[in-house]
Amino acid sequence: MLLQACQCVNAESYHKQLFCSKLYPSTFEKPSTAFTFLVLDDFLRDNVECGTSGMNYYSKLHWVTSSVFPHLVAGDLALFCTACPQPGINLSPKANLDDFNNWRYTRMVVMDGNFKAEHMHEQQPDNQVWLMDGHGFMNLQRWVDNTKFLEIAPSLKIMVGIRMWHVHGHKKECYARYSPLFLKGSGWVDSEIIETLWSTLNVVSTLTRGMTLPHCQELLDFQMNDSNFMKMICMISSLLWKLKVAWAVVSLAREAFERLNDAVPSSQQENW
Repeated sequence: MLLQACQCVNAESYHKQLFCSKLYPSTFEKPSTAFTFLVLDDFLRDNVECGTSGMNYYSKLHWVTSSVFPHLVAGDLALFCTACPQPGINLSPKANLDDFNNWRYTRMVVMDGNFKAEHMHEQQPDNQVWLMDGHGFMNLQRWVDNTKFLEIAPSLKIMVGIRMWHVHGHKKECYARYSPLFLKGSGWVDSEIIETLWSTLNVVSTLTRGMTLPHCQELLDFQMNDSNFMKMICMISSLLWKLKVAWAVVSLAREAFERLNDAVPSSQQENW
């Protein structure tokens, strides 16, 4: 397809004209190649669902363009969490969020590292262009500051803990100090949910090793955004299943507590 740029006196620059036509230029200086927004969206879907690399998708375009002679073909960001307490959205505006004794308003912030998502050392790290700020899921304070739905109050009480799956790998003192089982308002929580993301993210992590840092960060953000979207639309069935499991084990937990409580002298019960 051949395009002719508008040469009027007040015309926008060539790359801006391409953007207005829903075409993304390969470069901002004398662009000779451009991609439609539709094909970029299609690549994201292929990458998210199938882990397709950019090179493989490029080869796919060759075949789609000419199945007989493909070799002749020239060639927001984080989602709103429906489960988190949000005043005026899924929480009554009259709710007292300053009541730290109410476990329903406790928000769990989980951090973890994926050691398989390695990245190669770059020779020119400063010669890169970021389409996004690179902190889609990496900087909690920045996203809190830039959204009208979240805020960290100065009076907010933050308790530090180590998730159940990891606490046993620390020193034995850490179990009593940082286990969620002993943190008031915490108890047995599903704080290992982020671990389930790595198995799917590792499918594309190998494709990001040789990418530039901006491209790597943007691709991983898209992957995690898709994961969050799927969790959001399946939230109801997931919570209902977990509620049924909780009701099934609550009687067992109550019996275990009563056995432990009956075995402890009354003086120790008061201190406990």
